[in-house]
Amino acid sequence: MNKLVTIDLSRFKKVKQEISDECIACCLESVLSYYGYKDKSKTDFYSILKPNLNFKGVMDKIAPLYPKLKFNFQNHNGDIIQLLDFVKNKLDNNIPIITAIKSDYNLQSVFQQKSLDQILLVVDIINPVAKSDKTHIITVIGYDDERVIFYEQGEQKYVSVNYDNSVFETIIQGGKYDTLIIFEK
Repeated sequence: MNKLVTIDLSRFKKVKQEISDECIACCLESVLSYYGYKDKSKTDFYSILKPNLNFKGVMDKIAPLYPKLKFNFQNHNGDIIQLLDFVKNKLDNNIPIITAIKSDYNLQSVFQQKSLDQILLVVDIINPVAKSDKTHIITVIGYDDERVIFYEQGEQKYVSVNYDNSVFETIIQGGKYDTLIIFEK
């Protein structure tokens, strides 16, 4: 049985548990909630706006992991498909997923735990001044001691690494977005 490693960075404590439908659903719950799918049980599983995406094919592979859940991906469907497929691949290959849903953490500890090409990092940035419901997704392609390299809307960009929350504030443009989802391409 694969193992899922969840790190709650607010307490710096590792928790290992067997992967089950509930565990995987829990892992993605915060991500999905940011897209507005609060009542997942009543949404239309195959609803989609872009017919050119192989939505049904991808979801047919992932759906067995969520026998009790149905999702409606009317918005951001391309991104969420890539995200779910990415998570599915990581679980199949027994690569731990690190999920951080707290903003009071030290970024350096994240970099010390796993390299960014091995983890899915979900960070909830709390900005009471400029709070919105928007979620910002970028694709990280590498990093070193001084910078994180990433793609945003097809354009390669860089951001300095301060090993604290300011790196995320920089990426998400001063709190324009509440949530930052980083995943490898």
